[in-house]
Amino acid sequence: MIGFVVPIKPRRFSTNWEKDNRLLERTLGAILNQTDPNFKIFILYTDKPKINIHHSSINYILFDFPFLETKEILDFESKVKRWMPDPVYVSKMFDKGRKIMLGCKYAKEAGCNFIMSIDSDDLISNKLAAFVNKQATDSVGWVLKNGYMHLESLNVLIKKTDIFKVNGSTNIINAKYVPNPNFNSRYYYDFNFFEGHGYLPLRMQEMYHKKQDELPFIGVVYTIHSDNASHINKILSLKNIKTLAKIILHGKLMNKRIAKEFNLVKL
Repeated sequence: MIGFVVPIKPRRFSTNWEKDNRLLERTLGAILNQTDPNFKIFILYTDKPKINIHHSSINYILFDFPFLETKEILDFESKVKRWMPDPVYVSKMFDKGRKIMLGCKYAKEAGCNFIMSIDSDDLISNKLAAFVNKQATDSVGWVLKNGYMHLESLNVLIKKTDIFKVNGSTNIINAKYVPNPNFNSRYYYDFNFFEGHGYLPLRMQEMYHKKQDELPFIGVVYTIHSDNASHINKILSLKNIKTLAKIILHGKLMNKRIAKEFNLVKL
């Protein structure tokens, strides 16, 4: 059985809480659309989202640990700052990482053999649970190397290779390889196992000498909208000539099959 862990950012960091709730509903719709119903969902929150979806597979978990500012993160100056110098961003990612790892703890206790972290605005293929649940329980896991970027404003999909480097919903890991951190720890690296998504395939090799398989089909849609935390919208600005070339070469208009597979509906 696969467990999907969905961390929710605190409401005070939201620029549009209502829109965040609608994005979450769409994300949950994609998860609940799985062709194999043998899965569980764990939603980690500081402020409980207000959504209109209710399902027995959804588990809400209050994250009641205090939010830590970057100055309270013990390895920020020595390790984290060199590649993530923005203290505000680091504190948000630390909160996200801790929520993910707490969700993993609950997923293990619920008997999930595999765990996947999903950002609350991403969309996954409805084939994921069926694929994972058919695999041997001692499989290492899978990396979603290829995916789509969806430009909401144009309703265009761009196929993206190595999407795991820019998107957090791209790793499925055997539960036995997911660490069990001390939640009183104030070290960033104790909690960025899934949050450091681009590094996770290498990390698996360094920690366990194990290699994830590549998922044999496109498994995720990364929706590009004005509120994306990574500001990737700026990278894909339509004023950028390279972006226009990408859309021309790699873009494809939505079709009913893709829309159904990923629950890619308009908000």
